[in-house]
Amino acid sequence: MNTYVQRLLKPSNCHASKKAGYTLPEMMIIASIIGILAAVATPSFLGFKERQEVQNGRDMVYQSIRSTQMDAMKFREARRFSIRQVGDRVEWASHPERITATAISQWESLPAGVILSEKDNTLRKKSGIHYIRFDIHGNVTSPLGTITLTGANRGGVKRCVIVSTLIGAMRKGEEHPKPNSNGRYCY
Repeated sequence: MNTYVQRLLKPSNCHASKKAGYTLPEMMIIASIIGILAAVATPSFLGFKERQEVQNGRDMVYQSIRSTQMDAMKFREARRFSIRQVGDRVEWASHPERITATAISQWESLPAGVILSEKDNTLRKKSGIHYIRFDIHGNVTSPLGTITLTGANRGGVKRCVIVSTLIGAMRKGEEHPKPNSNGRYCY
């Protein structure tokens, strides 16, 4: 080998930097910045997640009530949409009127983290189960009302489904700071 190449390959001629890496104060500053960003972003993210869960739950309830109404017309039989709170989860069922809600064994669950609100649930209630009934024409045969959902940690997010006319018209709503003419906040 060439002596010039041998000299270049000698460890004594390699100039490795002795200042590679970060110092302890630099690492502590970086960790502090990451901690501050996480502390600011976490509540926003959790609020966003709760709003999405409650909105998805409301959309499922809306679609399920609408499906119960359509089934009443399709099968030409009175049908009932029932919804209940069991512990920390909300369950719903669509069934013929002749079968009581307490006799139903197959209940569907709403997304985890969604519960029934303590206020603004005005659908008729029997044995802890809220319900709405439809006749064979899809018309409401029980009192009109609202079902309101909120997040399990009660972060203030409320979404509702309102059955507003006897012919079964429904709409989705959300909580407002001021009540409507009926004294309801979710409309």
